[in-house]
Amino acid sequence: MHGAGESLDALTSRAGKALARMAVEYPDVTVLVGSHGTFLTRALIASGRAVDRAFWRAMPMPAVHEVVV
Repeated sequence: MHGAGESLDALTSRAGKALARMAVEYPDVTVLVGSHGTFLTRALIASGRAVDRAFWRAMPMPAVHEVVV
């Protein structure tokens, strides 16, 4: 953690909870979410995807990813 900011572990937990909440609130529909690359990367990690620093650094801007939960 840098200073008083959020740790990557805390961000991963928050991102995972957000994905889980969307899956429950919007079953069987497509949800478009806009976010920063770090949040998206941590959400993918929380959902069990194997994502590393190289993936995060190579992510184009803007990036579009389909995440099926």
